[in-house]
Amino acid sequence: MSNQERFKSVLTDQYRGLFKKPEYAIAAKKNTPEESAARMVDSLAAGSASKSGTGIQATLKILGIKNTYKAISEYLRAS
Repeated sequence: MSNQERFKSVLTDQYRGLFKKPEYAIAAKKNTPEESAARMVDSLAAGSASKSGTGIQATLKILGIKNTYKAISEYLRAS
């Protein structure tokens, strides 16, 4: 499993939990957790996403990635 796949898998799990909360109802209606995670990973890899969201923060902590764009980019590019 590549780092991008691992990141996406953990983020999908985070989104599954978050999408059950009322404050995420709109996001849950627009996309599945898998779709949202895939888009976010693509955006993070391109350097065009915010890393401040609850799901991203939890994913970084679980995977032991520093909360910097450089660390995220390096992780996603590594095999």
